[in-house]
Amino acid sequence: MPFPALAAAGSPVPVPGLAFGSGSTWRTKPRPLSDDGTAPEVVEAVASAVAAGFRHFDCAEDYKTERSLGAALAAAGVPRDELFVTSKVYRALPRVEDDVKRQLGEMRLDQFDLFLIHTPRAVVAAGLTQAEAWARLEGLVDKGLTKAIGVSNYTPADLDALLPSARILPTLNQMSLYPYTYHRKLATIEYCESRGILIEAYELASSIIRPSEQGGPLDPVLERIVDELEGTSGRRWTPGQVLLAWASAKGWVAVTTSSKRERQEEYVAAGDIALTKEQVDAIDRAGKEGAERGFGTYTSWS
Repeated sequence: MPFPALAAAGSPVPVPGLAFGSGSTWRTKPRPLSDDGTAPEVVEAVASAVAAGFRHFDCAEDYKTERSLGAALAAAGVPRDELFVTSKVYRALPRVEDDVKRQLGEMRLDQFDLFLIHTPRAVVAAGLTQAEAWARLEGLVDKGLTKAIGVSNYTPADLDALLPSARILPTLNQMSLYPYTYHRKLATIEYCESRGILIEAYELASSIIRPSEQGGPLDPVLERIVDELEGTSGRRWTPGQVLLAWASAKGWVAVTTSSKRERQEEYVAAGDIALTKEQVDAIDRAGKEGAERGFGTYTSWS
């Protein structure tokens, strides 16, 4: 069963609940390019993700993977109306309309489904107020360059500076979020949800793959839930799949990535997991305990 599409209060389009990220190590360690400007490793990973069942793809100016993502989607042969493509702006915010047109050209698209301000730091660096930056994104909607707009890595204070003058409500706030940071981010989550703004969680697997986060109280809880799910469904799941199901149970969009087809198929299959309230609560408690013990330090963004 696919992850459900989620509707934000002010958005004209529902957002598929699982996204494939084209950043990750491809952002921090750019791959060699072919003569056409694409990175074969990225093209292959995205093509594999399409074949595995992903239909929501996350990109950004900062990732430098637009051309590779666009080539893979064009070759996949999936109708455009079955795809949902998100991108973001960071350093090009002062010339955002030109940059969106550049990104769309490189991705062989006429329009984004969702376009985000990558970080409030981009607004400060551009010498704009949050309200001024948001007005520029609203202009992208007016000109048909994107269907919906949103933000990433925003706090309630950032949103307080944006919302009073907004004509269009942000569709979502994309955040680094995993069980050990959940309670620290709860004020932002509740702020957004009370205003009909979706949460999109990235770095969900940090609590099990990052050295600084391993060995905490969450580990045995996830293993116990894996055993419980096998007992009720007859299928063996992974802790990573359980974390995706946890995000889905919270009503969030989840962003994940992998270049391995087996892992990509695992992520898509996690849509079949229905955690009980008790299991979700157990993850929450373990996350809070871990945070109190000093876990939850990893993030690629502040």
